[in-house]
Amino acid sequence: MKPSDNELLDIVTSHGEVVNTDKAARLLGYSQRTIVRWCKQGKLEGAENFGRDTMWLIPLASLRKYRLLKDP
Repeated sequence: MKPSDNELLDIVTSHGEVVNTDKAARLLGYSQRTIVRWCKQGKLEGAENFGRDTMWLIPLASLRKYRLLKDP
């Protein structure tokens, strides 16, 4: 199920800048599969799914927060 333009706009408006799982994987240095698993487990706050397993939008703020918690 492809998200509508209004759904995408709502997410961007409510979460600020967002990225997909591929971009998140590159930014954090993990595989896309790992990022999808973390989204399903709720480890990346605000991540929203649109029906397909890999179709997640993740707020950049959540990625920044995750890196701060993992990096000493």
